Amino acid sequence: MIPVLVALLTIAVGLSLLRFVIGPDFANRMVAVDVLTTVLVGVLVLLALEFEVRIYLDVALALSAVSFIGSIVVGRFIER
Repeated sequence: MIPVLVALLTIAVGLSLLRFVIGPDFANRMVAVDVLTTVLVGVLVLLALEFEVRIYLDVALALSAVSFIGSIVVGRFIER
């Protein structure tokens, strides 16, 4: 089951990278970066499940927090 999920997440990464490269404006590129960090969090959770290593969950939580704060900062920057 986990290899299927990893394959789906790989497709999501590819589509997000495509949006990042051809995004018409800065906001689209930032949405692509948010999607990439969300997918990375998903990969870390899958790794934690597969290898039974809890530190991956801590890293995923920290990455989620940093991504959220970064999104807020970028949103404020775009607003101006």
